[in-house]
Amino acid sequence: MFTARSITLAADNRCPTADQVNAEAAERLYVENFKDYDCIIGPIGIILDPTFDEFKYSELPYHSTLCGSCSDVCPVKIDIGDQILKWRRVMAAKGYLPLAKRLSFAVAGHVFGHPEEYHVVEKAAGPMLDHTPHFLLYNRSLNPWGRDRELPAVAKQTFRDWYVANRTPDNADQ
Repeated sequence: MFTARSITLAADNRCPTADQVNAEAAERLYVENFKDYDCIIGPIGIILDPTFDEFKYSELPYHSTLCGSCSDVCPVKIDIGDQILKWRRVMAAKGYLPLAKRLSFAVAGHVFGHPEEYHVVEKAAGPMLDHTPHFLLYNRSLNPWGRDRELPAVAKQTFRDWYVANRTPDNADQ
């Protein structure tokens, strides 16, 4: 029978996607994200640790992109992404999300649900990023991810603009 320890050892406590992208940065992210927790690290820990103390580990389900690669490599075929998503719903329903995260999710949900507003934000975001102070984008506290990498240049043309300009009458109805 598999135990939590054997599963975490088999899964190597690591996110396979983060390791492929940049192993050194992934290691720093794991240390940064989990340093304040006495917990099992990695995707399995994100699932197991909240069962011990939901409030203490309420942030852990948000330390995942939900890309599903951890589920793909899980030796016992646990659908880790689905379990993490379920924990996110539990944490949100119980009000454990920090205010900043609740507000940002509410704004994002509203903007994504209203295409006209989405297009306005999309047009404004590129120029706004050009003028955002470097210390805000790469602040260790606000954005630990940005500490190890620079944002790519914003495309001059959005995908939607490109699609509208390049679609042909043959694919206009699709």
